[in-house]
Amino acid sequence: MLIRLIFGFCVAGSVAVAQESAFASWGTADDLELAESVSASSGTMSGNARLSVRTNTLFSAFQLIHSDPELAEAKVDVSSVDFAPVRLPRAIPETTPLRLCAEVRTINGFYEAFGSSTKLTHGMDLAKLKVKTEISKLHIDGKYGEDLMLMRGFIAADCAARRSSYYVPMFFSSKADILLAVFEIGNASIEAGLYGVAKNGGVSAEALGTFECTETRRVDRGYDCTLPVRALAQPETFDLYEVQLTVVQPHVPEPRVFRSRLTLPEFNGE
Repeated sequence: MLIRLIFGFCVAGSVAVAQESAFASWGTADDLELAESVSASSGTMSGNARLSVRTNTLFSAFQLIHSDPELAEAKVDVSSVDFAPVRLPRAIPETTPLRLCAEVRTINGFYEAFGSSTKLTHGMDLAKLKVKTEISKLHIDGKYGEDLMLMRGFIAADCAARRSSYYVPMFFSSKADILLAVFEIGNASIEAGLYGVAKNGGVSAEALGTFECTETRRVDRGYDCTLPVRALAQPETFDLYEVQLTVVQPHVPEPRVFRSRLTLPEFNGE
């Protein structure tokens, strides 16, 4: 139902800017509390044991990371994680019980956390949202860098089902400038591009940028795909963005294309 709602009003076409956007901000001012767990047998605190997890989902993560090596190596605090804005089609009824869902993992399987917001409300944003954690303060805060984290924020009516076509990238710092997409997939080659979704719902004819993809160490089998996005973001033209993933598998005659929508923060030129 969620996929139908989100994509039913986002048909590819012209990217001319409409007077009123087809999309609106949704959000909650309530805190998001993560249900956390640790597994001492799954890896060392330094993350030097098995450096991959299995997520059982194609779109395993969308997170913003740093191109600056010094910032990329900084140790993180899980409770300081932030989210890109939530924008959804204006035509979705406000009574639809949509929630912001969050998954945070260390890639050695030591730490896992899952949480969901209260029902999102039309016309709000996430400016006051705080992430509540307890276990992370004792076990991982100040010990792991963003390179050892796997994070996925998404919109769904049922977070436990873990299915969505709308993602909300997570990040630890406003200076993060690279979009990392992690795809969990078996024996296949892939290409991924980022397209703009205009205020009238039309998708840009040409990709704003193409991801650079390499074999991942974050999930059991798949790819890390990165794209510098600070210079690509065009908030005056696009309300959100679409990732188009083309998958070519052996013995499958035609490529398969998977699409997901996401937003980006309003980069302020820092």
